[in-house]
Amino acid sequence: MVFYLKISKMAKKDGLIAYSYTTADERSGSFTISKETDETQLISIADGEIELRFYSRAAHKIRQHWQRGELPEMAVWAS
Repeated sequence: MVFYLKISKMAKKDGLIAYSYTTADERSGSFTISKETDETQLISIADGEIELRFYSRAAHKIRQHWQRGELPEMAVWAS
């Protein structure tokens, strides 16, 4: 299965950064990541998402940036 996700920063509040992720066919979900730890929490799941596959990939991509000291405005997951 091919994955393409556009990941966009939505908001900052109380040490958390909210991100949305959108699939190539325009289904979207959202999550937060802690600025102090790499802990993520799902806010909303994309329609038809099975086994949190989109969320887990989007969160992983943002964690990779966090480990480098970055919290980007936008990122992409493609596999």
